[in-house]
Amino acid sequence: MDVKKKYVSIDYTSKDFNSIRNDLVNYAKRYYPETVKDFSEASFASLMVDMVSYVGDMLSFYSDYQFNESLLATANDYENIIRLAKQMGFKYKPNARANGIAALYCLVPANTSGIGPNSTYIPILKRGSMLNSNNGVPFMLMEDVRFDNPNNEVVAARVDQVTNLPTSYAIKSYGMVTSAEQVIKEITVGDFQSFLRVNLQDSSADTIVRVYDEQGNEYYEVEYLSQDTIFRTERNIDPTTNEQTPDILVPMAVPRRFVVERQRNKVELVFGQGSQTQLKENRVMNPADITVERYGRDYVTDVSFDPVNFLQNESLGIGPANTKLFVIYTKTVQSANIPVGSLRSILRPIIDFTDPSQVPLSVRTSILSNFEAYNEEPIYSNTPAATAREIKTQALSAYAAQNRAVTSQDYEAICYNLPPNLGSLRRVRAVRDYDSLKRNINLYVISQDPTGKFAGCNSITKQNLKTWLGKYKLINDTVDILDARIVNIQINFEIVVSEPYNKFEVLADCTNAITQEFSTPMQIGQAVSYTSVYTILNKIEGVSDVTNVKIKQKTGQQYASATMNLDVLTSIDGKKIVPPENVVFELKFPETDIIGSVI
Repeated sequence: MDVKKKYVSIDYTSKDFNSIRNDLVNYAKRYYPETVKDFSEASFASLMVDMVSYVGDMLSFYSDYQFNESLLATANDYENIIRLAKQMGFKYKPNARANGIAALYCLVPANTSGIGPNSTYIPILKRGSMLNSNNGVPFMLMEDVRFDNPNNEVVAARVDQVTNLPTSYAIKSYGMVTSAEQVIKEITVGDFQSFLRVNLQDSSADTIVRVYDEQGNEYYEVEYLSQDTIFRTERNIDPTTNEQTPDILVPMAVPRRFVVERQRNKVELVFGQGSQTQLKENRVMNPADITVERYGRDYVTDVSFDPVNFLQNESLGIGPANTKLFVIYTKTVQSANIPVGSLRSILRPIIDFTDPSQVPLSVRTSILSNFEAYNEEPIYSNTPAATAREIKTQALSAYAAQNRAVTSQDYEAICYNLPPNLGSLRRVRAVRDYDSLKRNINLYVISQDPTGKFAGCNSITKQNLKTWLGKYKLINDTVDILDARIVNIQINFEIVVSEPYNKFEVLADCTNAITQEFSTPMQIGQAVSYTSVYTILNKIEGVSDVTNVKIKQKTGQQYASATMNLDVLTSIDGKKIVPPENVVFELKFPETDIIGSVI
């Protein structure tokens, strides 16, 4: 007896309740017409169809939801967006601080003649010093403040009543402050665990300052656990270079390390998989054991070679065990907006001196007790926590950046990210050296002097920059760090003033307008435009005509020594002066280098 096989056509596009129900009813009517006949709302068949449709609708919803949440572009859950963004290199920072500038004052004993403070006793207020405000909100200093900076304001504070000579001077400086406080947390760790996770139980923790155990072993934060080298800063004691470059960047091996994983309401430290025993063994793998297939076959297929395998015992770091961890971190203070004058005192000043051995304890104590602070502008937070859309956008940017230098723009951006304590880079330009047979990059750099004018970079800054770039540059790139040449210029112009305008006032307005235009330092290789100067002058009220504009080079004792024929560099149409790729123009002293006349 032949049995005919029943072929059922199923519409897999039906996903919602109504479409699934209609398909089920049509299916029952078509294939079971004699079994089920009543599909009214009160019937049992209708109940069963509704229940199955309900389950189908729920399953469709969750399958769509899971698929959408697996893609960053369509994800809606905030926590899930953070996790997906992390896979693309984005670092989530949930807490927004209130940042601002604070005026800081210290009292320094006068020198033996009474004319000026004793330079030996001028302190350095260190990063991490805590300040207090009127409403009790703590603020922390974000950078070292050097009171020996020649640009600081110095006034006589106390005077000897007999000799009328100052006995101490008040020095005023400025520093960046942020609404945060430092917290020390003690955490007990039991038996060894690979990839130990330590929850700080504080979602407001934002920066891990230091982690160490009761045996004195220190653990260092890294970007990823396979990173076994970090860069630390050491104080630059060379008096000829430490003003421009306070610190020296040096590499350091870190067998004990951790990464920080952040979520919206949780901050965890994740340590490595190695134990203290493995560190003591210090086993190093034989390269032949990794690259040569010894057993089984008489031929070799593709071999994946990973240099990290040489140090299998500590490739992902050493984790703590049976000890106490001490975690020092900064904690963001919420609702920290303060008005002008709210900062008054420095609760915990951390100070240092150029030569601490020359500073008596009594002088140090006196200086510590006479610090003051004052905010001349309101301090507030204008950066709320990132929204879901902002995280998606920033994650795509982080993925595109790849933390490596490929293009000239990458090199320039990485150079500008060099911390200021490692060197003061004012302008950078990366140019491909086409005369080289290799992938050689000429990196032209320029620094600044204490007054903010262009100056050459010292050797320590260049060495720090070389070390800094080593983390990002491609292995087959070679980089030459070179000094850009500074060419100082002077702008002369002649104008005709309309009646009844005062020619001196109009001339002053023209000078101020050009000063404003050139107030931003120029880029290396940027051309000077005659057209822009003409345009600026013609917009000044009272100027009826600009008869002449001439740009000349300034040389002499106060100016750069580089000489250049600007006439040769002027374009054929006479509209601009185009410098070589390693030259930067500077209008150094606008008050004397802008000369105007009325005809």
